Amino acid sequence: MRILSKYILKDFLANFFAVLIIFTLALLIGNLIELTQLLIKGFKLSFILKMTFYIIPYVLTYTIPLACLIASLFLFGKLSANHEITAMKSSGLSLFYISKPLFAAAFMIGVFCFIVSSYLSPSCHYEIRKSKKINVGEIGDVNPVQLIDKGIFIEAFSPYIIYCDNKIENSLKNLMVFKVKQDAPATSIFAKEGIIHLDKKTQTLKLELKNGNIDEYNPDNPKQFFRMKFENWQLELDIPSREGKYIPRSGNDMPLGKLTRKIKEYEKTGINNTPLKVEFSTRIATSFSCVIFTLIAIPLGIKTHRSEKTIGIALGSCLALCYYAFIIIAEAIDKEAHLYPEFIVWLPNIALFITGAVLFYRINKH
Repeated sequence: MRILSKYILKDFLANFFAVLIIFTLALLIGNLIELTQLLIKGFKLSFILKMTFYIIPYVLTYTIPLACLIASLFLFGKLSANHEITAMKSSGLSLFYISKPLFAAAFMIGVFCFIVSSYLSPSCHYEIRKSKKINVGEIGDVNPVQLIDKGIFIEAFSPYIIYCDNKIENSLKNLMVFKVKQDAPATSIFAKEGIIHLDKKTQTLKLELKNGNIDEYNPDNPKQFFRMKFENWQLELDIPSREGKYIPRSGNDMPLGKLTRKIKEYEKTGINNTPLKVEFSTRIATSFSCVIFTLIAIPLGIKTHRSEKTIGIALGSCLALCYYAFIIIAEAIDKEAHLYPEFIVWLPNIALFITGAVLFYRINKH
């Protein structure tokens, strides 16, 4: 039986690495075009190569599960087309027994994907952002809006923490501003738009908020809060420390341990930490998807009964698009805590697991 396991693993791994390389290079092309433009502008080749190296781990978090899915479809599509599955089952082998080495390989690949997405990718992503760092000591020479990065909790303006969905020129879109307190939950301010500018006389930053509301928690009962709507509201922010560079970490930049600690910290202070929860769930869910994809790919590969790789690529790509669509939806509503977007990330895993388990069981009994 060792010969059978080696045969299955050899075929699977050959397809896996081939698909992984092809899709990783395909996703890198867009970034390489942008990096080539930097090379034309005078950046050193060593810098371009370093940036390319930093991008690869982030791309792998998407291509590793996809390669697992398509390689499994290739393998069992070929085994089914050549009637090898029928011959193995005629010899008394169950489908689960035949698939055991594949599940073991998928589990190990999932562990590797978890390490990449939870530790390696965040570190590399942070290094990329550090290349675009801003010297806050030269705040008078830059547009103040550059101090706010979209999709990042900015903690430089104590006691305020600022988060925005997007930036368009000098305007910040869909803001969350939290005023942190030591002895009470944070005051939450939500606004559709905000404009930040420097007051040169007072050397302070003015944040003008438009069309929003302020939620102030009842100190006697933290579960209750008072809401006040506004059309215009202005906050005065202190300029961050002028010592060195201010490089805030986004959820994508945080290793898993730091991300977990930040989620707990925001939970205690009453800050909406849903974007961080979505990032945490996405990392775990995509790592599990390696095994889930393998589970559903085995019966689908057998059912297609085709050895052509184009069928496997098309079917695998469709499944992957549907899978990642849920992640995109969760990230789009990652500020809406009442919608629980951190659980939406898990829906495709649950659906694919149930579907794959049912199909696997039926084919095994057939």
